[in-house]
Amino acid sequence: MSFQTPWMAVMFALPAIVILFYFFRKKYEQHDVSSTLLWQEHVREVQASPYLKHLQHNALLYLQLLALLLAVFAMMQPVTTTIGQKGEQAMWIVDTSATMLADELFEQHRTHMLEQLAELEQPLTLITSGKQPTVILQQETNKARIQETIEALQVTYEHEYIVDTFAFANTFITPQTVVHVYSEAVDPLTLPTTEQEVEWHVINRTKEVTNAGIEQFAFVTEQQQTDFLLQLYSTEEQALTYVIRDEQGETLYRETVTVKANDTETITAKIDGAFTLLQASIEPVDTYVVDDTYWAYQQQATGAFHVDATMHTLLHKAVTSLQIPAVTTQPADLQRAQNAVITNATALLPTHRVFLIGRDDATLQAVSGAVTTTNDRLFTFSHLEDVYVQAVYPAFEGYDTIASVGDQPFIQRSPDGDIVVLTTITETDWALQPSFPLFLWTVLDEMATTNQLFGMFTPNEQRVMATPQGDIFSQAGEYVMTVPAGNQLRAPMQPGAYTFNDGEQSKAMFVLVEAQERNIEHREHQIVGQVTATTERLGQSWLTWLIFLMLIVLVIEWEVQRRRGLSIT
Repeated sequence: MSFQTPWMAVMFALPAIVILFYFFRKKYEQHDVSSTLLWQEHVREVQASPYLKHLQHNALLYLQLLALLLAVFAMMQPVTTTIGQKGEQAMWIVDTSATMLADELFEQHRTHMLEQLAELEQPLTLITSGKQPTVILQQETNKARIQETIEALQVTYEHEYIVDTFAFANTFITPQTVVHVYSEAVDPLTLPTTEQEVEWHVINRTKEVTNAGIEQFAFVTEQQQTDFLLQLYSTEEQALTYVIRDEQGETLYRETVTVKANDTETITAKIDGAFTLLQASIEPVDTYVVDDTYWAYQQQATGAFHVDATMHTLLHKAVTSLQIPAVTTQPADLQRAQNAVITNATALLPTHRVFLIGRDDATLQAVSGAVTTTNDRLFTFSHLEDVYVQAVYPAFEGYDTIASVGDQPFIQRSPDGDIVVLTTITETDWALQPSFPLFLWTVLDEMATTNQLFGMFTPNEQRVMATPQGDIFSQAGEYVMTVPAGNQLRAPMQPGAYTFNDGEQSKAMFVLVEAQERNIEHREHQIVGQVTATTERLGQSWLTWLIFLMLIVLVIEWEVQRRRGLSIT
């Protein structure tokens, strides 16, 4: 206990004054007895309980002394004082990777944080892990807001990149900081070194978790037959049943194998039929379900592009600068080309995937006006408003016009996905503008695949893609998010299969955890460094209780005066 106004102790002189005043009161009480025969009996009653009689006789003295003592203590403002937590700042670094779901470790850490919050007195900085660590709270002192934030934390499935997270958090560390790291297997050697007084409390997973899962899954299809390769692993010897399913969820293959403890079992088998998408899963499902399912997609790449040798030199240089696989091919050899072709030969349109620049079966026609474009994915990064075009070829019937010069078609898309630019390099200044290589890269990137796969991603991955605006849906058909056109795409957080739909077509999209998240580790708790400073915590003031007690004493004193009529004179 301590006193906020200890100098008020001089008021203890007041009880002394009261005691001195009571020296002048009468030393006896007057009692009327109806007969002298009863006097001896009265004396015996007094002598039988002298202390009670003394208390009754001096009740006002004791009550007034108690009231004065309570008043003096109240004026000194007593409070309880305890030693709080170490440090001048608290920092919590929370691992939100997928493996935190194993054995409900993330919920255990959440409970520990809420327990720590009850004793927290310093400002708190809360940081979550990841490739781009996030500051959730900075120098926060509002406990209600801290509790709300802790309860809202969730696993993001992204790898923790703990070393990068420590480097980021180190910029917020000041002298006398106590850091709590909530993870699963942080090595103390990875903690940043500093000359400042910093104390690290590393809270890990302390026991091994039994787990089994899929490490790798891939397949290849040839002539209506599919060969797949599957790798299973387990921390203990057990029988695992793996199931291969197609895109509609129909079971194609099922087998039970025994996997040895801390070992990997590689399986190869054949399935009748041709597939572009397969799912592998294992049974029984354990407590860590993230690695129990694996998606694989066979994407048919077109290989190197064939560039017509008669095309303009600027086009050849542009393709080379983009570092896109391409070979220069003579016009007579283009018919035998197996991959996409960049040419002006319209005869190749029915048989090949073609990026047509110009036409060899028509003549140019003068044109004037500004270039306008539609909301097509090819113009996500390239803008053609400043492009000058003086002549174009006649348009193809049945093709979609995605850019025009005045009222004349300029760029078209065929029903088969071919791209047609209805002019030559010499009839426009487009090749000299920054938008030309961007447009060229977007076209070739689109033609490089069969266009059935939107992409393979890791949770929360950010990637720049030439995509139009579209929506992402889960495998169950539930809406997940909208992807703006031309913006950086951020993949969904939850691993699984998705569909990207831009209103014209749908593409498969997969989110898979990184390989590191298929390995569950454990390590003992660690404390590194030491902080010497502590905070002094003041408890609730006693002033309210003292005033309350003093009022009760005054009420009792008044009641004594009223009932007994005792007097100090």
